[in-house]
Amino acid sequence: MKAKLVFCFALVLSGVLAGYFVAAEPESANRNGFRWGEIAGGFQMATSLDESNGIVHCRIRNATTNEMDYPSFDFGYFVNIHLEIREATNWTKLLVGVFPGDRSASGGCPYLLKRSKPGQIITDTYVRDRDKPWPVWNHEDYLKWSPGNTNEALLTESLNKRLAARKALLTKLCHDDTFAFDLIWEKALSDLSGQHSVEARVSQKFRMNKEKTGTLYSPVFILDGSLIQTYIKQNRDLFGK
Repeated sequence: MKAKLVFCFALVLSGVLAGYFVAAEPESANRNGFRWGEIAGGFQMATSLDESNGIVHCRIRNATTNEMDYPSFDFGYFVNIHLEIREATNWTKLLVGVFPGDRSASGGCPYLLKRSKPGQIITDTYVRDRDKPWPVWNHEDYLKWSPGNTNEALLTESLNKRLAARKALLTKLCHDDTFAFDLIWEKALSDLSGQHSVEARVSQKFRMNKEKTGTLYSPVFILDGSLIQTYIKQNRDLFGK
């Protein structure tokens, strides 16, 4: 039964889850302000690091003076976006939690267009349209899920309440973002354990039209080593490990 619970929860977890300024040198990201990257295909991306909550807010905007169509499926879809860490001359992509985190794509990757006004930050996306609150059960439901093992039911209930609270926080803090990275949800930062600091950036691949693709990059920012250690610990606390 314990193996069944772990497998079922793994399935649930897998489904949940743009000023024109370009920094000349990497700097600490201001959690109260956004710094904008270079323009690609008429769009521009900015990021802001919320250090206290372990969130990288990401916003994409129409960087032109005209109305433009934008690919509503591509922007914010987890396959197209990455948190990248500089290692010497290369960039390594980390698997971090994406919010909103819908990972389903019925019929592949449809080319869906919506209209944006000059300067508009894109928040109306395919993924956001499908985002739902984290399911919260009654105490009796956990007991039914794990009959005869009250302790296991209580542990599962406690875990689910922590995950629901984290999802609710992300929903509250990220409502004005195109998407966000949750540095606490996944264990990817464990690979950076022991490092004093790292240079990071966000990338977003998207279709400019049906034949041509482009990539938006945020300015490079610094993830301090002490923050990395804090987020690693908070991940363990979140999942009870």
